[in-house]
Amino acid sequence: ARFSAHNLNNGTARMAFARVAELVDELDDGIHRGVKADGRLGRSNIVIDGQGYKWNGTIKIHNGSNYNTGTFTVKNVNFETSDNKRNFIEALENGSERYSTNLTVQNCTFTATGEAVNTAVGVQIKASKNAKVINCEATGLHSLVQANSCDETVEVKGCTVNDGKNGISFTQVKAITVEETTINASEYGIRYDGRVEN
Repeated sequence: ARFSAHNLNNGTARMAFARVAELVDELDDGIHRGVKADGRLGRSNIVIDGQGYKWNGTIKIHNGSNYNTGTFTVKNVNFETSDNKRNFIEALENGSERYSTNLTVQNCTFTATGEAVNTAVGVQIKASKNAKVINCEATGLHSLVQANSCDETVEVKGCTVNDGKNGISFTQVKAITVEETTINASEYGIRYDGRVEN
């Protein structure tokens, strides 16, 4: 899996995320890019624990295969940005960067201010398997979750959306589970397009 974080400004958060170096092959702590780390998930179990620190970056997660059995967890991070159209967590399909598996986002907050209001997205995934968003809270976002072309269940449980434009969007996802979740949005709460090509 490859995961990278951009625009990491909080010095304390930088120290918390530095532990990723122990789990991957390379850590590039550039001034302009913040933190970028590369490695293979395979059968590994990787956890990024923000310990409640505030962070305005993006975490990008990719696997080279949808047969990987490892897990990737992001937890206890307070994401906040004023940047227009920021995605806080991305597990998208981009050439060979695809097939994120067993992704869990837990106990995170996502807050949009300024130009980010109604444009930022909490978790955006595509062509993923076993994605879970649990006990997260979003404020002022475009969407808490956008899931597209996922072959297995995408689960959202125990989440809250406050003052959002939308709540949760599923497009060509084979199965969804939404439980114990409260959505306060000006447009849609849950949008589900069940068309699946395979």
